[in-house]
Amino acid sequence: MPTDLRGAVEAQLITLSRRLDAEPLAVRATANRVMLVLRIKPSHTVATLVARLKSGSQEALTDAGRGVHWGSGFAASTVGGEELHHLVRLINRLD
Repeated sequence: MPTDLRGAVEAQLITLSRRLDAEPLAVRATANRVMLVLRIKPSHTVATLVARLKSGSQEALTDAGRGVHWGSGFAASTVGGEELHHLVRLINRLD
């Protein structure tokens, strides 16, 4: 993924996460996947949140002339404590 598109995808996902009342702790787009670490509220459902992030970012980036297409699946896990801090550091170091 070109660096400018990666930056646009990451920025859009951060903005949308905040609008959906989720706190983005780490966001990284690579050539074939996006990794997000989000702090979410108990009232959030992961599937709904991911669907809104995918559709909202795809729509906004397409409108800006930057076409992206998300795959149909996703994986989600819960982490906490030191694992959370380690995962955030790891994702933030990825290129």
